[in-house]
Amino acid sequence: MGQPALQAHHSHFTLSAKTNPELMLHDLAIGEGLGFAEAEQAEDNLPAHLQQLGRTTVLAETSYDDAAFTALFFIGDQPRDSSDYDRAGRNALKFLTRPGDPDSYRLRASKNDALWKQMREVGNVQSPQFRQLFADLPPEAIAVVGVDYLNIVWWTEAMIETGRKLLAIRQYLSKPDISRADAKFLKLKQDLADQLATLATHTRKDFGGPWGLLAMSLAAPRAGRKFLMFNPNLSLTCETPLPVSIPVQKGATP
Repeated sequence: MGQPALQAHHSHFTLSAKTNPELMLHDLAIGEGLGFAEAEQAEDNLPAHLQQLGRTTVLAETSYDDAAFTALFFIGDQPRDSSDYDRAGRNALKFLTRPGDPDSYRLRASKNDALWKQMREVGNVQSPQFRQLFADLPPEAIAVVGVDYLNIVWWTEAMIETGRKLLAIRQYLSKPDISRADAKFLKLKQDLADQLATLATHTRKDFGGPWGLLAMSLAAPRAGRKFLMFNPNLSLTCETPLPVSIPVQKGATP
């Protein structure tokens, strides 16, 4: 009995009736975060004399076939470490703000490993110890950093727990002479369904924006990616499709 085939799709769409250069730079950063050099290069080609660039639509998409989806949770047969997800979530922050922006203090958590370790050790974003890590920032900025922290920790824990449920099913299905109709398999299947339902119910708001899309894609190098931007002054169409998996015929050399 083979393993289940898993697929997923993630998208983010924005429409701006009036786009200034700063907003467009942030839109382009999404494409850069998806790995498209064209988006990074386009930052240097923005019309310097225009302060209003008109209407802009942005569509960013990622797609996961079974191999890409599985790689979100496993390296070979081993579950991925929580540090993998922390790193991807932190790296995603680098494409949400830029040095010099009013909220560029958010980059501290993405760039400073020692600081992130301290944040993890403290844990409670409401505690004086957490606030002391950002003693130079006003309370409202510390609150923003706290939201970033909670987003990343939530996502890491969600991915780890979902990976555990998937691993239990994989281990069960790897055994000989088992049935997908027996009580144990049905229980494992229900556990996974309950976990996914819990995630859907308690998904944090920011996961639906570019941060969630980028965090997922940065954790899954095999994912397919697409970035479309349409504006009267600058348009981009970028796509990296999923790798084509060619089945190996019996007796053939892979």
